[in-house]
Amino acid sequence: MQKVAALPVVPGTYEFGNTFEHFIILECQRLNSYLRKDFSFSYLQTHHDMEVDLVIERPRKKTILCEIKSTTIVKDEDVATLKRIRNDFPDFEYICLSLDVYEKNIEGVLCLPWLKGLEKIFSLAALPGVE
Repeated sequence: MQKVAALPVVPGTYEFGNTFEHFIILECQRLNSYLRKDFSFSYLQTHHDMEVDLVIERPRKKTILCEIKSTTIVKDEDVATLKRIRNDFPDFEYICLSLDVYEKNIEGVLCLPWLKGLEKIFSLAALPGVE
């Protein structure tokens, strides 16, 4: 059997950001299945090469465009893409999930700590199995 080296993923690195984004997307898929929400997930890339990390389509609710940032302090530039495309999708909700512990609203983009954000997206008082 071949051994695989387990190297720590260091906060602030590209790998950490990718891992955090992957974790959030998998949590969304897990909650969708567990709660039988029938949400569908995709991502968005415009013809101007702007990307949105996660598009969440929910039956009978507004679609959410979601940015996922591993930063501990969400800033204006972290939600720049969502602010730029807001006029093209006026009936959508705009959310940024991150490691920031503070909730804030940056020009119409609701920025939430990731756990609180998942609770909001999935309409939960608290996530199942989380104390």
